Amino acid sequence: GEGRRSPESRKKQQEKPRTVFCTATILQPKKSDMLT
Repeated sequence: GEGRRSPESRKKQQEKPRTVFCTATILQPKKSDMLT
């Protein structure tokens, strides 16, 4: 059970930051342009 839960937790952690970054870029497109 734990073995199967390990990979799932890892995938969720990687997906979390990705979604936050995407949302931040969509919410503040101007800021992203400035950074770029």
